[in-house]
Amino acid sequence: VITIRGCPFNCSYCSNPVGARHARFRSPKNVVDEIQHYIREFGIKHILFTDDTFTLNRKHAAGICEDLISRNIKILWSCETRAGLVDRELLELMYRAGCREISFGVESGSEEIRQKVLNKKVSNTDLITAFTECHRRGIDAHAFCILGVPGETKENMLETLDFTKKIKPDVLGLHLTVLFPDTALYKQAIEEGKIPEDVW
Repeated sequence: VITIRGCPFNCSYCSNPVGARHARFRSPKNVVDEIQHYIREFGIKHILFTDDTFTLNRKHAAGICEDLISRNIKILWSCETRAGLVDRELLELMYRAGCREISFGVESGSEEIRQKVLNKKVSNTDLITAFTECHRRGIDAHAFCILGVPGETKENMLETLDFTKKIKPDVLGLHLTVLFPDTALYKQAIEEGKIPEDVW
């Protein structure tokens, strides 16, 4: 189920086209109506919210949770979001509404790589707090990491390994960098002569 289209952030590796860098929201009622329909028609037990950033707007995310609770809909669900956009109160509400799994983009254990190369403005403190609070609430916290970004050293990769040990993700996804067309990393690689313009 998609509740938000687009993402306002500007990560250098993201495959979202520049035109999708703003967000459009469905109403919480519309979202929960759809979920109710799937339960009635298909007997589903689990929902995956495929928004880039489910908690992008706190009021919107809380509205969906509150509507699920008020209608007494018993469904388990998962989502993806950014570590800096959750806190104890919101996670408690999400858990009560059926959230049992959140995936976070950790990307790198090196703040310098994450923020300066990947342009993901999420701090190690944000990530540590988010994973700690998820575990306290009984929500599985998944970590997605990227290896092989420009300028990354073996030491940086070991930082990522050490950092993931610190946050203790329930699932760890390690992915090699993919240079998607028209991303900042793709343009950088062309400018540096590392890939031809017709690579895709």
